[in-house]
Amino acid sequence: MSELHLLTPLSEAATATAELPAELTGSGPGSTSVCEPRVNPGAVTQAVERAIRRETRGGVQDLKVIVRADGVHLAGCCPTYYCKQLAQHAASTVVNGTRLHNEIEVW
Repeated sequence: MSELHLLTPLSEAATATAELPAELTGSGPGSTSVCEPRVNPGAVTQAVERAIRRETRGGVQDLKVIVRADGVHLAGCCPTYYCKQLAQHAASTVVNGTRLHNEIEVW
């Protein structure tokens, strides 16, 4: 499976979606939009969750990834600050250039 990368902040992504795979833009087969395609928040959420689970080896419990207009929010809890840092790094490789809010708690 290929890695998914956003090359621009989500707020600018609507003008740069030609660079994104169809599964992220919602512009693939079955798309009914006649407007400019947008980033598919569900696809971004899934890609970030997969990257975090892979990099932390499942270390983040109750992981939630929420894509909003102000950026991507990470929530959950993990046992160490190192695990929290790994999660942030994994997410940043997927949403490169998009504001990332790491709200993961360390217990």
